[in-house]
Amino acid sequence: MTKCMKNLIILLISSLILTWNPIHSSSSSAHANAILSSQSQSQSQNNNHNAGLIESTCKSSDSYSLCVSTLEADGRSANASDARQLAQILVDAVRAKAEQALYSLRQQPSVQQCSAAYRSILDEDVPKAQQGLQTGNPQLAGEGMADAAAAAAACQHSLVSASGNKQSVLSVVSQVVRAVAQIARSIITSVL
Repeated sequence: MTKCMKNLIILLISSLILTWNPIHSSSSSAHANAILSSQSQSQSQNNNHNAGLIESTCKSSDSYSLCVSTLEADGRSANASDARQLAQILVDAVRAKAEQALYSLRQQPSVQQCSAAYRSILDEDVPKAQQGLQTGNPQLAGEGMADAAAAAAACQHSLVSASGNKQSVLSVVSQVVRAVAQIARSIITSVL
């Protein structure tokens, strides 16, 4: 699989994960359409207002496409004035994806080995990154995201080892959490 194809798959998976909320998965299609319409409007605003900042910030990341799509999916990036605010949005995306993964894990007791990893991301790694961003300590923020990426990778490895399935939903979610955490870390350490 080419790198371009892999990035496209990650981009599509990320978009699906950003719009999927397991707590409200039984919502009507009208509600889903409203969310997608809102995200389209938000993406249009981002493209017009802050595309330059997003593009220049994402150039320092390992996965440009996923970085751009994650930032454009969050309406706050339209009002971001610097890379620090964009990094905060990425840290928040890691938190949201980790919450989704933890929710999914609660629904499937057979994969509880990952619960501790995602609790660590939510209780330790994301707060550490947020504190580092708030206090102007990029090293602390970068460590938080490096730890989150490592925890997601460990979960993904245990899922694949247990089931042999690299494409299970939880395995893919873990891949996305890891990738977004790595993007946040690379931006934090290179731009801030």
